[in-house]
Parts: sequence; structure tokens; C-alpha cells
Amino acid sequence: MKNSTEARRQVNNELKTRSHNMQVKKVLEHHTPQEVQNELSIDFYCECSSESCNARVPMSFEEYDDLHSTPARFVLAVGHESPMVEKVTSTDEGLIVVDKYSL
Repeated sequence: MKNSTEARRQVNNELKTRSHNMQVKKVLEHHTPQEVQNELSIDFYCECSSESCNARVPMSFEEYDDLHSTPARFVLAVGHESPMVEKVTSTDEGLIVVDKYSL
């Protein structure tokens, strides 16, 4: 098992990526007409612990908001989960939803 410093680094990277996704979502919502927002599929960045991950996870604004209604919840590309810091709560086409053990 990896040490707690490594676990913190992984969680911090996931938090950074989620923050970036939320900023991108906010900008896109501002520039997208309300009536078409949930018809669009946006390629959000995978919120995994890898600093070099460039995988994308497609979903609508509403799906992204629903998944993040729980603060400890993150959305990842398939196979990017890290059992040391999170548990898989659901899977869907091309994405995995995980909950952090603690934040």
C-alpha cells in the first residue's frame, strides 16, 4: 500500500482537475443557450489521480452536476480508478463514478 503522502497527492490532483472542469463548464454554460445545454455532450477531463491523464469523459451539463451533487464524488475514464483513495459507485458507457474514502 502506498503511503498517506501519495494518497494526498492523488486526491489533490483529482480536486484540481474537477475544479478545472467546473470552470470550463461555467464558461460553456455562459456562452450556450439554456434551451440546448442538456442536448450537448461535453468532453470533460477525467478526474483521476494521474497528473498526465488527458482522457475525456463525455456527458451533459446536467449529468455532470448530478454526479457532483456529492462533494466526494468524481467521474473517471474506465480503468482510471485508484482503490487506495476511492471506491467505484457506478459505471456507465466510458465512465466510472467513484467516491473518495475521505476528503
